[in-house]
Amino acid sequence: MNLPIIPQTKNPPKVELIYRNEGMRIQMLYFLLNMMIKILPIVGLLLLIPLIAMQLTDEVNWSFFDFIIMGALLTITGLLIGIILKKVKSYKYKKVLIVTILLIFLLIWAELAVGLFGTPFAGN
Repeated sequence: MNLPIIPQTKNPPKVELIYRNEGMRIQMLYFLLNMMIKILPIVGLLLLIPLIAMQLTDEVNWSFFDFIIMGALLTITGLLIGIILKKVKSYKYKKVLIVTILLIFLLIWAELAVGLFGTPFAGN
């Protein structure tokens, strides 16, 4: 049985592009999963601080919703920093991006806690 010879071209067929894109998606999902495995225990330990403080004093009064919001903020911040550390090559850009992300995190945290800017999301 004679099989047809397919000439090799510089541009791969569309089928290969689909498989290549699917492989990149799978790699990105594995990367994010590995990041989550590293970040979630740290987030859990950080959330133990206000939980323990609530048991010891009446000055800390977090609701379940507060823990959810802070857990999401910490997780997203950790993921963004992890992605920057992995994907950005220049040390200068890494430093600038990480400082920017941390400043945004601190501003959101301050706004939710005490209403720094007076938005409707402000705490009391």
